[in-house]
Amino acid sequence: MIGTVALFIVAIALTVALMLYTKESTSYETVEPGISLDYPKSSDNSPVVSDREKNIIYEGCDMVNYLDLDSCASERKNASVEIVMIHFSSAVKEDKNNPYDIDLIRGMFESQKTSTHYFIDREGKVHCWLPEELAAINAGAGTFGVSKYLNNMNEYAISIELAAIGSCNDMSGILTKEDYNLLSAGVVGYTKAQHESLKLLLEDICGRYKIPYDRQHIIGHSDYNEKKKEPGELFDWSAVGLR
Repeated sequence: MIGTVALFIVAIALTVALMLYTKESTSYETVEPGISLDYPKSSDNSPVVSDREKNIIYEGCDMVNYLDLDSCASERKNASVEIVMIHFSSAVKEDKNNPYDIDLIRGMFESQKTSTHYFIDREGKVHCWLPEELAAINAGAGTFGVSKYLNNMNEYAISIELAAIGSCNDMSGILTKEDYNLLSAGVVGYTKAQHESLKLLLEDICGRYKIPYDRQHIIGHSDYNEKKKEPGELFDWSAVGLR
């Protein structure tokens, strides 16, 4: 009887140990806010992957699927994150019938060797396409206040793209007025789900980096370069608690 009980206890212990081992071996897939992923360690306790591949990301991401980091990102060169820049994008020029095909949009970024840290789709799902330690190639030339931002905003900003099509005026450099008028109303502008997800993401980023939650630190691409019509006339700043 005692032997049977002992075997039963050993079996339970082995089962628990196996469960703990399995959990530990996959713990690197779990992301916490503002904390680098816990990658598997080598024998000397150093990360198996390089520091460049570690990432700090928003814990509310629905999908983490990086763009090609070698061609679509650059190092921050010790610059601190001080600005969040909002953009919109779609594949409307490539496919008017399916302008929010996420694979097509990702392909556009990679083919153009540009990037964004986060992409929010029409359903409000947040996709992480770039770890925050790296600088997105997105802002381009422009100026905003202090001289260090001159043509150098990528070094200081976290980039957020929303799947959207702007007003006819916003899209004037992309679509003709005739083509724009052929679009269905449902694909134009932003969704409530996007605004809700964006607000949560902005609050998280600003909280982690101690960035003031105001329009001097959360800006549109157009604030940096007036030729860029993003996030555009249809974006509701008040929906994310800003003016």
